[in-house]
Amino acid sequence: MSAIVVNRIKLRVPVEEVVSAVDREVLPVLRALPGFERASLVQVGANEMVVVISWSSVETAGAGAAILGPGVFNTFIAPHAESQDRVVGPVLLDVRADQARTAVCRLGGISAPVSLPTNRIERRARHRARRPGRS
Repeated sequence: MSAIVVNRIKLRVPVEEVVSAVDREVLPVLRALPGFERASLVQVGANEMVVVISWSSVETAGAGAAILGPGVFNTFIAPHAESQDRVVGPVLLDVRADQARTAVCRLGGISAPVSLPTNRIERRARHRARRPGRS
């Protein structure tokens, strides 16, 4: 089951000052770690960012943290950090939309394609189609 790590980091410097170091130094290490799936860095304030990392399991997230924390995090991010709040958990529901307005819904490790309506009229038509005998 996939896992997500969310790091909310308050910095002593503007976020822009650490983004290039993250891109240059942290991401190559992250990409090389077993179980790494994707990462997003979101600026939520002038001096605050949220880093969301997706892993193949809670175990690979823990193993990744054991490498990233004492290594590139302590070298390139911690010197600029005022505080950090980190949470980790298994993914219970994951929905992703593509251009065809379909999604893959994962619940408890089971994946199934789901078709999504693209607008209000289509949603109403689908709803009526599921209720025979009603207009």
